[in-house]
Amino acid sequence: MSESKPIPYALLFILIIMLFASGYAFLVKIRPPVRTVSVEEERIPENAAEEDSGDKLYLKVYYPSGQNLSVEEREVERVFSQKKILKAALSEFLKGPSGKGSSVIPENTVLHAVFIGSNGTVYINFSEDFRRNFRGDAIDEYLLLKGLYETTIWNVKADDVKLLVDGKEVDTIGGHFSADRPLKQLVTREILFERN
Repeated sequence: MSESKPIPYALLFILIIMLFASGYAFLVKIRPPVRTVSVEEERIPENAAEEDSGDKLYLKVYYPSGQNLSVEEREVERVFSQKKILKAALSEFLKGPSGKGSSVIPENTVLHAVFIGSNGTVYINFSEDFRRNFRGDAIDEYLLLKGLYETTIWNVKADDVKLLVDGKEVDTIGGHFSADRPLKQLVTREILFERN
């Protein structure tokens, strides 16, 4: 019978360090640390309509509609900074869809501020009315968050969207989905709903 050789302590130490590092990286990826936000102002958008249309800019705004999102093109006064384009798109989002019918966009919501972080995350700060006046079920809440995300990333160059209410993180808007993390992970996965 052959005797097995003992594992050298140096190799064992390296394996433990590698396991620790991969576990730490996994935890950091799940809940990224809060970072200081630097505002990026003067970049021409990649996604917004690029044809020369004089004094007008065409934005795409996504709204909850039944069990899906619908998109509307909105014409606004031309601006060139990312921050101003984002403010215009979100102002149109808060107006709700054109035409008659009900909307799950919370009434009386005020857009306090938007910031584009150096990490590519857009921070959107709404008034408390965005949470307080939300009237809808799980489907409505999911589509509201997805519409906000799609409206943002379509009109400005962004990697993710983080929602704030009165300058603070909130756990949820309507009690069905977590809103304390950036929205990309939630809204880019396929969720199947059935409405009774």
